[in-house]
Amino acid sequence: MGHRINVGIAAGTDAGSLTRALRSAGAESVQGPSTELPDVLIVSLANGRDVDDFARQVRQFPGVRYVERDAWQFTQQ
Repeated sequence: MGHRINVGIAAGTDAGSLTRALRSAGAESVQGPSTELPDVLIVSLANGRDVDDFARQVRQFPGVRYVERDAWQFTQQ
């Protein structure tokens, strides 16, 4: 299994544009935003992808409030 990362979206940010940027940066998939989490995108990275490097890169994108590892990834098995 790869890694999942939560990306917080700043108010007024176009989620579609941010999703495309995340995919260009190497995200394997991007889910959200959802009704339950209207300001969060859940990003899946492929095995072997450097999570810290990806997070550093994504933090610089316009419209990103925060980037953190998804804690639910480890509790839903």
